[in-house]
Amino acid sequence: MKLKQYNGYHGTEKSFADRIIQTSFVVNTRHQGSLGTGIYFLEENKDLTREYARFRHPNKIIKILDCKIEVSENEVFDTTTPEHREIYKVYKDIIREMMKENGYDFQYGYRNSFDGAVYDYLAKDKGYLLIRAETFTPSIEERELKIRSNVPNGVELCLRNPIKVIDKQIV
Repeated sequence: MKLKQYNGYHGTEKSFADRIIQTSFVVNTRHQGSLGTGIYFLEENKDLTREYARFRHPNKIIKILDCKIEVSENEVFDTTTPEHREIYKVYKDIIREMMKENGYDFQYGYRNSFDGAVYDYLAKDKGYLLIRAETFTPSIEERELKIRSNVPNGVELCLRNPIKVIDKQIV
């Protein structure tokens, strides 16, 4: 079993950041983002992480955590690879068929919640703990202008198990 390490930035308000440093991250199982349920990180862009945190926590003091994540290679679903993109398409079709069979009308609560549902199903079915994907995270200015894009501006990580964060520090 080969281990892989990833570095990710996580932005949040100061009180949450202090608590995370003292204890650990907590997964909000009621929130399903575009990569499913888990703790979200941006791989390389600390500034965009800060902007997103300012959007999520307006009028709060923002802190950025630089985290090292370690998972076994077989626990990573990486849609930046052609193989995993194809697997994602298969699971997307499975979810779509399940919706048809059950007469389920999927409501879009979050902009990519269908994708999040697919990733959650896939992760549960195959035991993935980390989803890695190229995504678009709008800056504050892009949010104000209501700009949405399908062109990625970073690599996002969604971690399902906080024990896989092996080091964290406020930067």
